[in-house]
Amino acid sequence: MIEPLQSELLFQFITFIELYNLTVLLIMRSRLSRVLLFITPLVIVMSCGKDEDPPSGISFELVSENINESDGTVASFQTTSGGGIEKKIKIVFDRPMAENAVINYTVTGTANKKSVTDSNGNTSGYDYYLDGRNAKDTETLVINKGDTEAYITLTIFEDGEFEVDTEDASGNYIETVVLTLSSVVSGPAALATDNLTYTLNIVEDDALFVLSWEALDSKNDVDIDFVAKTGGVVANASASESIDGTLASGGEGFFLPGGYPAGTYNFSYPYYSGTSDNVKFTVYMLNTAGTLNGKSYPYSGSTALSFSGVYKQVNIHKYTDFDNFTDVTYSAQTLVKSGINYTTISSITVPASSSRNASSVPALEGISLSNLKLNKEQIRKLILDKTAMHRK
Repeated sequence: MIEPLQSELLFQFITFIELYNLTVLLIMRSRLSRVLLFITPLVIVMSCGKDEDPPSGISFELVSENINESDGTVASFQTTSGGGIEKKIKIVFDRPMAENAVINYTVTGTANKKSVTDSNGNTSGYDYYLDGRNAKDTETLVINKGDTEAYITLTIFEDGEFEVDTEDASGNYIETVVLTLSSVVSGPAALATDNLTYTLNIVEDDALFVLSWEALDSKNDVDIDFVAKTGGVVANASASESIDGTLASGGEGFFLPGGYPAGTYNFSYPYYSGTSDNVKFTVYMLNTAGTLNGKSYPYSGSTALSFSGVYKQVNIHKYTDFDNFTDVTYSAQTLVKSGINYTTISSITVPASSSRNASSVPALEGISLSNLKLNKEQIRKLILDKTAMHRK
């Protein structure tokens, strides 16, 4: 049996132990709290650390543009010292590039990357450079850290050829350069969801001139040629051995490149041979990119700027210089080239000697070509095939 004093002592001892345990627990909790108070901000700071930057989305600023093949000057032709028209194609990013990046893109289209020889042995020169050289099928674009845009540089050349492979909705003959962003090689970049392909349409800007004739006395053995000179030098000529003067299958014709020099051009229409004493000849002029006497006459349109004249037997001029036409000295018609436009185009005046007529015939503007519309096959025959048919 425990005495009252002993019982009191025991109670005090137990109470002491419980208080001690509570104190220890509180101290431990207090230390844990301090630890937690120290660790928690650290964890928060660590968990709120900077996330990895999202990749920069890349795309072309535009999906297509048009550019004339020349700027209307001889500087459009490629020379040993340069030449051509520079065109920069802009690529945009949706945020600055966080680190250096490398992108692949493909180069396609109908324009020639390099000289091409067809099955007939005819060679067409290249139409453009990419970054100062012939383009490859796949190219690489290097983007530096911090850049917000990039450029691909094309140089377009006047090639001295009349190309009619593709026609756009406006009646322009065009060649295309197609650039397509294809893959990310390295760096924090990503292809955007749209505007990944860009098309540059190179517009044919040469002026086209086609000559036809008809013997009004039905003596269909007439052969008329067509010569253009500037500064006494032959700019172009069409002199095939043909007595077919119809636009559908014959006639004569050539083009003057948009990059030819500015100045006055003289047209001659020598009546080379035939027995007709009443030949009506008509020249049709077309220019899609530029103008003729202030108006546009598209290649594929239904009208042309037209001028006519009449020859008789006394006008026959059987010249002999088939290369430089030095003995074709008269000028039946003049026109002034400025850029890709032609102004002050005169009516035809048949010269008083070797090809004479007492009066000139005024211009017949807007003459209908509904039955004489020039399609691509006819243009090829009238223009491109003349080289092979040139008189020897």
